[in-house]
Amino acid sequence: MNLKISYFKFLLVYIFVILILDILTPFRLLIFIFSNAYLILGLLINKIQFVKIEKIIEISFVIIFFLIQYFFLNADLIWLVKIITFYISYNLLRYCLLKISRDQMVKLSKYLILIFMNLFIIIYTYSLLVGKIALREIGFFEHVNLLGNVIVFLLILIIYFDLPLKYKIALTLIGFLSTSTGSFLITLTSFLPIRQINVRTFFFYFLVSVFSFFCFYLLLLTFNPILHNKVFGIFNVFQELSFNEFLSEVRRGSSVQEINKSVTSSLVWRVYAWCKYYIYFLDKSSLCSMIFGHGVMNFKLVWDGIMPHNDFILILFDFGLIIFGLFIYTVFKIVWISCKKKNLVILFILLLFILRLFTENVIYSYYTFQIFILIFAIIKTSYEKENFMYNCNVPFGSK
Repeated sequence: MNLKISYFKFLLVYIFVILILDILTPFRLLIFIFSNAYLILGLLINKIQFVKIEKIIEISFVIIFFLIQYFFLNADLIWLVKIITFYISYNLLRYCLLKISRDQMVKLSKYLILIFMNLFIIIYTYSLLVGKIALREIGFFEHVNLLGNVIVFLLILIIYFDLPLKYKIALTLIGFLSTSTGSFLITLTSFLPIRQINVRTFFFYFLVSVFSFFCFYLLLLTFNPILHNKVFGIFNVFQELSFNEFLSEVRRGSSVQEINKSVTSSLVWRVYAWCKYYIYFLDKSSLCSMIFGHGVMNFKLVWDGIMPHNDFILILFDFGLIIFGLFIYTVFKIVWISCKKKNLVILFILLLFILRLFTENVIYSYYTFQIFILIFAIIKTSYEKENFMYNCNVPFGSK
């Protein structure tokens, strides 16, 4: 009996189920089990063989990383397995995506966004009826910023494929309703005419942005000092203290409130957390810990288990200079290739992703980062197909 299935339908079912599990249920372990079992089972049915020399090298590196983290760095085994499965899931998704056309990827992306939007309506209505919106609790998301991560990841798809205006408006509205300020502000960038921007228009938008920033600063200072303090509190702190003085206060163990009682800005709290990790990394890390990391989930050693809200710091601390260096190298490689090809869209998407990593916790939220893995695989595969078709003079609708 022929059990082979359509790769497009296979991916569509995968998207539908993981979004339902992610958004409508609190069963995080079930999400982990289903997503990996479904991909592996489906690909076994299709009798996949895709072992290449470069993959063997990559797999060897992953195994060595696993052994060092577990046996020498006391890494959390469950999370270590989850991180390894990110690598497996990404490669299996890439194989499936390579089997469908670029047009089908656009269609798949639209389904992904539309399914999310409909599920958001359900959880938002429920949260509104039970009075959780005022507490910034929506559905089963542990924090609205995790919902904000998903919104930003979907925005990346909208920008990359230049989807119709209705998608941009709907996702911006969801960003606003989510109460995640950062994700809402990021969704507004979807209305920028990125594909029409050249050097002159870039500087024009830059100057307009700077002018708008100062106008916003002055308006809040004049008409809403409380909100001004929440949004621009970081400037108020560093008007009173130099950065070295702030760092000294953190080193002494002073709390944010002790440093500045009037500050309510979440950005000040983030800078405080970054300083905590910076001090620990320099003062208490061995050479081995600096190179190979302190171990997966061992950020809990620093500040009573509080995460730094900065995945650059988290990667450096838990995974060490080697993995951090590879990550930074990958970022610069994407920047270099995009600049060489004058691809402003990829540069802009990368900027959005970096901003999210710089201010939030992404990699240790399995169910939200899993969605990013899927979206990254779609964009990378689509980009490769687009460039291949362009170089070969093949119409975009072809496989």
